[in-house]
Amino acid sequence: MNIREELLRAIVRDPTPRQAGLHVTHLAKVPPFLDKGCERQVYYDLTTDIVPTDARGTMIFFRGKAYHLILTEHLRANGWTVEQDVNGDGYVGRFDAYKDGVLLDFKSGGFVPRDEAQFKQYFGHYIAQVQIYAALLTLVGITEMETDQRDGTVLRRNVFRPVTEAHVVFLGFSEDKADLPDLKPFPVPINTTAFPEILVKAKATADRLNRMALMGERPKRAVGWPFPCGYCAHLQRCFNDPY
Repeated sequence: MNIREELLRAIVRDPTPRQAGLHVTHLAKVPPFLDKGCERQVYYDLTTDIVPTDARGTMIFFRGKAYHLILTEHLRANGWTVEQDVNGDGYVGRFDAYKDGVLLDFKSGGFVPRDEAQFKQYFGHYIAQVQIYAALLTLVGITEMETDQRDGTVLRRNVFRPVTEAHVVFLGFSEDKADLPDLKPFPVPINTTAFPEILVKAKATADRLNRMALMGERPKRAVGWPFPCGYCAHLQRCFNDPY
């Protein structure tokens, strides 16, 4: 057994597994939600297994994920709905936290934007992701379980959670080990009248990406993708494949 590889796989594997298939995070990385998105990255996500090789980057991810899990449990104890699955038309997702019209999405890593301008410049895909979740919660709703107190029967019911305010919250970790974590929220624009259009775009994008993966139609490499390819888990595979 390759112990190093086994440990890295365990770290990146979600302890509460996400639903399989195309996710909201994939939709947010490609047009029309991100002008210069990388469909090739999404293709590899859907059709190949990720084998992590960057131990340092994986441990930074692990540290952020640990704080993420602790934070959401504290929010749950304070009346927030956390880590709830949602289902779109041809795609799935999981939002981080919701309460009284407010939606939160947590991010961690080695780079935290210094201000709102830099947030919008580099993290348009995070903004799109949260806006898709907001539209789903408001117009589609989520499934919640409820136990009948009379006979213990578990009932499923669809509950709408209207979103009027949203934030991406960075758990501010620097690669400098001496740095302490910080919480840095950035507001996400919410326009409820745009929600129907967002879901129409999401369905069309999901249909395109699902067909691409099913038919084995590997896209060309992205041009102008705002992040260096060196950060991508599929870097080696991508450049070993043609075009």
